[in-house]
Amino acid sequence: MSEIKVSIVEKEITSYYENMGKVFRFKVMSFAKEAEAIDAVRSFPSAEAGEKTLRVADLPDEMIDDISALKAGGVYQRPVPFNRVFLVFKLEGIRNEPVPPLSEVRDEIRRTLEEKKRRAEMEMWLAELKKKADIKLNEELLRQGE
Repeated sequence: MSEIKVSIVEKEITSYYENMGKVFRFKVMSFAKEAEAIDAVRSFPSAEAGEKTLRVADLPDEMIDDISALKAGGVYQRPVPFNRVFLVFKLEGIRNEPVPPLSEVRDEIRRTLEEKKRRAEMEMWLAELKKKADIKLNEELLRQGE
């Protein structure tokens, strides 16, 4: 497959830049079952949670707007699947760190956004291929390998 072409508009660059210096401090809990994680979203038991600090660039794209809108003490409303567990995040605080001028980081931001879009396009393409795939197991061949 040739390189995936993506386009980035100026608004995406400035939006990313505006959030670049935000650093979020969370309490994080992990659960083996999604149902347990959903219960924790409703009543977050802080005493059992670990601490985690994340920058906007560390967050999945689908979380950024919701996390940015949270106030301290707010809980992200959906468990996040991660390495066979489900994570629940409670925002403890946000601090802003200084960032270089936009003119100095514009190209880096553009490359970051392009890579994120390419990755998302590739994941969608692979998901579509998996849906269309007609995979059949050859039991006889599998038994021969035993």
